[in-house]
Amino acid sequence: MKGIHFTKRQILILVSVWFTFLLAFVTRLSWGTLMPIVNESLQFTPQQGTSYISAFYFGYALAVLPGGLLADKIGYRKTIIGSLLALAITTAAMGMITDYTMGLVIRFLMGAVSGPIQSSCLSALGHNFSMNQRGTAVGIFMSCTSFGVFTVNLYAPTVAMEFGWRAAFFVTALLPLIVMFACFFTLKAKQTVATVSDAVNKLNGNGSSPAVGGAGTANGVGELTDHGVESVMDHGVTPNSIEQAAEAAKPTLLENLKYLFTTRNVLLLAVAGMFATGTTWGVTNWANLYMVKQLGVSAVFAGSVMSLYGFAAFLAKPTIGIISDNIPVKKNYTAAAALFCFSPALWIFANTTNPNMLYVTAPILGVGAFMYSAVTNALIVQSAPEHLRATTAGFVNTFNQIGAITAPMILGGILTSTGSYQTALMSIAAFPILGALALTFVKLTGQEK
Repeated sequence: MKGIHFTKRQILILVSVWFTFLLAFVTRLSWGTLMPIVNESLQFTPQQGTSYISAFYFGYALAVLPGGLLADKIGYRKTIIGSLLALAITTAAMGMITDYTMGLVIRFLMGAVSGPIQSSCLSALGHNFSMNQRGTAVGIFMSCTSFGVFTVNLYAPTVAMEFGWRAAFFVTALLPLIVMFACFFTLKAKQTVATVSDAVNKLNGNGSSPAVGGAGTANGVGELTDHGVESVMDHGVTPNSIEQAAEAAKPTLLENLKYLFTTRNVLLLAVAGMFATGTTWGVTNWANLYMVKQLGVSAVFAGSVMSLYGFAAFLAKPTIGIISDNIPVKKNYTAAAALFCFSPALWIFANTTNPNMLYVTAPILGVGAFMYSAVTNALIVQSAPEHLRATTAGFVNTFNQIGAITAPMILGGILTSTGSYQTALMSIAAFPILGALALTFVKLTGQEK
């Protein structure tokens, strides 16, 4: 296997966007971690507390596509810095809520300002990493999502118990400001090697057309480094010609929509993502509440359990990615098997009555809840032509957010009708099986794996 080497600048950029997305998840998950404490303090019902989770995802789902358009309009650097600042403000505001409606509005706004972050970070990676580096860069980048579960549960319950839940939100609000300050210096909004490399491929006619999704390397340019721009200029490619090539490659909105709504694999991945992501974040945001209310453990104990849950998930994603690349099984079947395992893992966790056994069953659940995502994201990239990868990812992500919005509502409704947190969790254990079934119908060609 050929090694991929990152420059010092690329490493700085990767670290910056990794921490940016990590902090987006820490602020997102702070409510789920602190919900048992805040519910008791402000006398919220479990259903009211759960509605805060749905409010976030509703705002997030509405902002995903406009956020991507904004990042393309003003640049990923300004979008990331602005989003981090807005996240810090809205997270601090959560520490000041005095009634249910105030918190509901703030959670919606927090979701909206989080919407542009993922697309902005992916844009930064696309502009600063060449085509033969992006898979590794994006794989490392995505590991931060499950690490966010580990991080927030590591400190938030303890701060809340020692200094109050408002202090926990204020501490969480400081973290995006630190990363925002770092991004101000590490992210630069300018033409990069990766952008030039892609444009040269098109101008020189190497590789296949973007509509086919192939990729080549520029004649005589070779593997571009930090000095690759000058090498490109020596081959007669000017900034104007690069800009013209990029403009010519842009598909129309109608073509994009037609592709999304008529491509079998994309639609199946969207359906699978809706069931899988909804269950993942429904469980992640509800697990602390389940352990505190159903099993009677302390919020700090539940937080320590969820830290193991997040750490296991953090290890699972790169592991399954490596396995999927090295076994003679098509990735859709690997993803389906991984997602299917989520169901029994959730069932086992929901039937754990001994609190000490949670230290065993929670990591198992963490693996089941996140393992599939590494392979499904690889399938999204594999199923889309090169010039529509971001569009396809955004389309599937929209369905993911529909699932994330719906799952807490289902959990809250079942809890209201049955009075059992355990029954609510076991009821949604069927959703990963439906998602796994959809993945088995994804069709890959004989050459694809």
